[in-house]
Amino acid sequence: MEISFVGYPSTGYGWECDRKPDKRQYNERFPEEVEDPIDIPIGGPVYETFIFNDVTPGTVLTFVYRRPWGHSTEPLKTVQLLVTGPE
Repeated sequence: MEISFVGYPSTGYGWECDRKPDKRQYNERFPEEVEDPIDIPIGGPVYETFIFNDVTPGTVLTFVYRRPWGHSTEPLKTVQLLVTGPE
């Protein structure tokens, strides 16, 4: 299962999950919006993708968008996802 969020790591913010993903990827290209890599602005958005190989239906994954040194403050964003699928 892959879950992607748009983030702006140049601001110091990043997405974190309460469960360690099996793999994490960053993709700086938005192919549907950018035809030439020179058009990607410095400090622009990236996709942050979390890949999980084995997540049981009924599991709730919590993602927060914050600076890694900002654990004493509320996250800028919080997203909870309920995993569904065949049991």
